[in-house]
Amino acid sequence: MVANYVAASGEVSPNWDWGSSPAPADQSRYKSRTWTNTTGEFSVEAVFVSYANGQVRIKRDDSGEVITIPLDSLSQNCKQYAKRPDK
Repeated sequence: MVANYVAASGEVSPNWDWGSSPAPADQSRYKSRTWTNTTGEFSVEAVFVSYANGQVRIKRDDSGEVITIPLDSLSQNCKQYAKRPDK
């Protein structure tokens, strides 16, 4: 299940339209993992794409869609991974 962080309310809502962009040509250096929100209620299997300016981009395993998620809406473990995916 995909979740959306709603900045205005500070809540995470399931199945919100995150928008998408073309998938990167090669993300094979990163393995798929479970990305979870701060409450643990919502998660998605995806591959890390990038992290910049407080935004994490991941590529969903099920659809191949690349979504952008605010770092603050992710679990502590996911935040740490996004900041250092090669470690």
